Amino acid sequence: IKKFKTKPKTVDVLFPDRYSFCLINSTKFENLTEKELLSFANKFYNDTFIADQNACSSPHLIVWAGKINEMRRQKFWKTLSNLVKLKYQAPELSSVDKYHKFCSDLIKLKHLNSVKIYDNSIYTLKLKKFTETMENFRGRWGYFYEFETQNINSISKNINRKYQTMTYFGFKKDTLKKFIISNNIKGIDRFVPVGSALDINFVWDGYDLFKSLTRIIEVK
Repeated sequence: IKKFKTKPKTVDVLFPDRYSFCLINSTKFENLTEKELLSFANKFYNDTFIADQNACSSPHLIVWAGKINEMRRQKFWKTLSNLVKLKYQAPELSSVDKYHKFCSDLIKLKHLNSVKIYDNSIYTLKLKKFTETMENFRGRWGYFYEFETQNINSISKNINRKYQTMTYFGFKKDTLKKFIISNNIKGIDRFVPVGSALDINFVWDGYDLFKSLTRIIEVK
């Protein structure tokens, strides 16, 4: 009896470079109580700082849908900054890295609206445009870009296949479905509430990993 040894067939699952952002309903956000704001900041912290903002699903950009009160916006960033100081152990390199990127952006970016630093733990750069190369605007360790729009449909034309996750707050599922269908969105594989960016399941990057990694044997 001869024994035949066969090597198991391997299946490659590739995870390409992806980009993610956060969409916030400004009106709903401004109505948050102090307790709700702290809860929101904690969820946003989990989406970003747990993975040093390096996860493919961690947002680099915050899109404010509607006019956001400036004092309210800064209240959020200050609340997040306080959480970072309490919970986050930043590597020594992070301060130098963020400041270097900040100086570079000040020189290179022509459509900056405003910038703000919160105790060196949070950097925010507000942009005048949502460009077609927005997926290149990335930060780490608490470096965020912001954009304000009155109509979320205005950003749809520049969303490409590199976009993976959109975390959201203050929107109903039906509104998001309408946004996807009416604009024929080319990118974004995941629409999840703020706080769920790092939740992983068998559907990732738009693919069913269970089916991709499973061999089906049919006997009729």
